[in-house]
Amino acid sequence: MIKLLAIVIAVFSFLTILSFFFSKRNGDNVVDMKDYQNPSKSFMQMLPFIVVGIALTATALFFLSRLGINVKGLIQNFLSFLPLIRGFLPF
Repeated sequence: MIKLLAIVIAVFSFLTILSFFFSKRNGDNVVDMKDYQNPSKSFMQMLPFIVVGIALTATALFFLSRLGINVKGLIQNFLSFLPLIRGFLPF
């Protein structure tokens, strides 16, 4: 069941990306600022990418825990680098 769910998520994300890049209409790949100024249209355009991103993140976290990688420890290690990154900021 988990493999089937992972395959469905992978196929959906692949088709979403392909439909975005290989659109037949020229106007689909042009960024229109009026669409991004309208919050409802902007959200509707980003919704498939948000759904795919959340699904891929959940699947990755599930498989990392199945492989024996401690996700909580991994997040703590990444958070320990925040003061180092803050030191590089010019302000």
